[in-house]
Amino acid sequence: MSNRQIINKRLLLSLLVGVCMLLLLAACGKSNNEEEGSTASPKESSNATKQPESSSNSGSPAKVSIMLPQYTTEAPKPDNPGILKIEEHTGVDLDLIWVPGEAYDDKLNATMASGGLPQVITVLDNKDGNIVNGVRSGMFWEIGPYIQDYPNLSKIKNEVYSNISVDGKVYGLPRSRPISRPGVIFRKDWLDALELKAPESIDDIYTILKAFTTQDPDKNGKPDTFGWSTSQYGFDTLSILFGAPNIWGVKDGKIVPSFKTPEYLEAMKFQKKLYDEKLINQDFLIVNDGFLNYMNQGKTGMLLVEMDAVTTARFNDLKKLDPKAELDIISPISGPHGTFTVGGQGFGGVVMFPKTSIKTEEELKMVLQFYDKLGDEAIQDMTKYGVEGNTYKMENGVPNVNLELYNADINPLNQVMVQFGLFDAKLGDKPMETKWKNLIVENEKYAVYDPTVPLISKTFTEKGAQLQTEIEDARNKFLIGELDEAGWNKAIETWSNNGGKQIEEEFTADYAKSQN
Repeated sequence: MSNRQIINKRLLLSLLVGVCMLLLLAACGKSNNEEEGSTASPKESSNATKQPESSSNSGSPAKVSIMLPQYTTEAPKPDNPGILKIEEHTGVDLDLIWVPGEAYDDKLNATMASGGLPQVITVLDNKDGNIVNGVRSGMFWEIGPYIQDYPNLSKIKNEVYSNISVDGKVYGLPRSRPISRPGVIFRKDWLDALELKAPESIDDIYTILKAFTTQDPDKNGKPDTFGWSTSQYGFDTLSILFGAPNIWGVKDGKIVPSFKTPEYLEAMKFQKKLYDEKLINQDFLIVNDGFLNYMNQGKTGMLLVEMDAVTTARFNDLKKLDPKAELDIISPISGPHGTFTVGGQGFGGVVMFPKTSIKTEEELKMVLQFYDKLGDEAIQDMTKYGVEGNTYKMENGVPNVNLELYNADINPLNQVMVQFGLFDAKLGDKPMETKWKNLIVENEKYAVYDPTVPLISKTFTEKGAQLQTEIEDARNKFLIGELDEAGWNKAIETWSNNGGKQIEEEFTADYAKSQN
């Protein structure tokens, strides 16, 4: 994820903070009768919101209502085989309130303002001002002290729990994701044709990019190839290979932006060299996601992207163009100052538990127990294959998965999980799938994290996106030779004077508080 994308997520919907919090506080004052007035069955409506009901009191399965985003054309129906499997294994009666993904944040804010929250809400950005104010007003349960009591939930890395914390405390469960997926995807057939070895260092990368550009790796007798295809956002990953911080870093106890470090400037000079020598696509500033097309068109031989892309349909066009094309992957790559990889946040959203709908510790523990059981092997296997007899059949000891049924019935249910097995090795994996899964695990040893993920800066919320755009524009001008080093230093000074220094100070203060 790029710097700008992360910043924009933090800014999303902050203008609604005041209105929503006033209404939330009013909603919290409702009587229990008002809160529990609905008698709708969980199967009667996907939009119904139910309050928790303990099975110990009613003799029936516990009920758990969850609001979550929908990224498929149709929401899974209550009799979905995956939902039934979850209900059977966990002993709960699920009410999944699906909201179209593009409208999810708006719907969440409206629901928060109305006070009619379900027991669980999926929060895509828990540093949004609305959510942070809700946390500080006492709206959500703090669950940090409970995590150790649940074997599966306690397996989630402490760094990830730290990343979702607010004011040093944990108010939800991270929907955990791999820590570090980026690596190098390259044309192995081109390497073989030029009798080169897979890269292990930045110096190797340069040698290969030069050869891919000048030595006719596709052997068609034409100078129509170049080394590396990228976009302007690819630089974020490259800078970390050179030892720069991941967006922000800590130096002498203070938070500093990565672009103020010498390693960042060193990476800039390296990419400028690649640009000047035409070893990378000359349109990298404007191509965005289209940079992948150069690989499919047989024009480039290297990408710095998520390694798992190598076994997806992204490169089907390359195989159609050249059936002999062979892709391979490698990570990590050693840089001039050591070996580093991008450490992601480790989560894709947070599930949180409103006190307006979960009123007792007993009810909270019931819901946490549900999420812990989702981490059991039976449910984790379901996220990989689906349900036997529905989405797959066993053939010679290996699940034969019907991908159409899996994508329709099971894939949407990953929105329910806080742990899921899609990135774990599974029966029937092809060798390349096994390779990238192992490399993702290897990457974690060298991951560089952004220390500001759990931190809050008021000035960053107000000005961060604009300031980041300005510094990225200056960086991009440097990369194509329109700005020299003196101009770059001037851009950094302007960033500091226009609010950047204040952001550093606010992040540093919050960081110091979190260390106590």
